[in-house]
Amino acid sequence: MGELLALEHEWAQACQLLDVGVLDKILAQEFRLSFVTDPRAPKTLPRDNWFSMLDRMSLGGYEIQAHQVFEFGEVGVFHANLNFIDWKLDGTTLPSEYRVTDVFIRREGRWQCINRISEPTEKAPDFGEF
Repeated sequence: MGELLALEHEWAQACQLLDVGVLDKILAQEFRLSFVTDPRAPKTLPRDNWFSMLDRMSLGGYEIQAHQVFEFGEVGVFHANLNFIDWKLDGTTLPSEYRVTDVFIRREGRWQCINRISEPTEKAPDFGEF
């Protein structure tokens, strides 16, 4: 398994366990979550806001489906279809299928994600503003 694929698994497992220490190492200080299709969501969610939502989320499991990994020197791109199992925000079930593109940079010998572009592939529930 490649480094970026292993890191994606580590990221998803840390979300399941709400392991802030692991997530802090994976997500760079300038990390942003960028939304593609949900008009209710902000276009980007900064790292601090993403972390503040962790205690409102629950994730039962995940599957990394079709994926591609590209490395360009110190920049890596992970593009995949993800299936989140029993994923909820404030008790409301979220869409389970997403296309994501994660952009990583290598710093001090390890990869860190600087941006995740997330696009649900199914209709999102109406649970108000983030």
